[in-house]
Amino acid sequence: MASNTLLPDELASLGRRKTTTQTNRTATDWARLERESLGFWLTYSPLMTAMKPPVETTHFQTISLEGNQTNYLVCYIEQIREFKTKRAQTMAVIHAVDGYTTEEVVVFPQQYAAFKRSLYIGNVLLIEVKVQEREGDRQFVLERLRPLGQDVLFVKLPSKNDLAVLERMLESAPGDIPVVVRYADTNETKPLPGIYAVQQEEELMAQLRIRFGEANIILKNVPRSN
Repeated sequence: MASNTLLPDELASLGRRKTTTQTNRTATDWARLERESLGFWLTYSPLMTAMKPPVETTHFQTISLEGNQTNYLVCYIEQIREFKTKRAQTMAVIHAVDGYTTEEVVVFPQQYAAFKRSLYIGNVLLIEVKVQEREGDRQFVLERLRPLGQDVLFVKLPSKNDLAVLERMLESAPGDIPVVVRYADTNETKPLPGIYAVQQEEELMAQLRIRFGEANIILKNVPRSN
């Protein structure tokens, strides 16, 4: 991904703002708080700011047990529970919100191993599911997924000498949010490799702001195409 498709105009002004002690909540933070306190989104839905899916999608309530069709949905992960199988393999059940209803989706070990990096609370995904009958009800099983979130984390570093420290910090919360760095001493800007993509984890964001300064950390929704 070319860096010029990611950089907002305000990136050049990183580090020029006054540092404050107030915590700056992003739209994603507000979405999570609204869901936790109200049970629904009031002012902001992360589903509305996701990339347009490349396939036609449906909703859980319209999926029938009849037939063997492929079902694609755009969902927000609200909860995730991990389990160990008898063979000590990890699997999970996610609570997926499609904007109308919330359903449990089973993630078996093979899919969990393949998509673990994307399975975290707050992520917006295009999921492909199959539906099975279990005890007279529908059971949704994950087949494949694709991240649809458009957040980008921008970090301004004093110089390249600070990159190794940043990379170690980013490795603590792997996810799908790409990271773009700018070096203050050279004004060089570059996107980091995908292995350093992160999730919006509160502890990580707090540590980044402490280490590099409040004004040098910006999480921004940057529309881009598939």
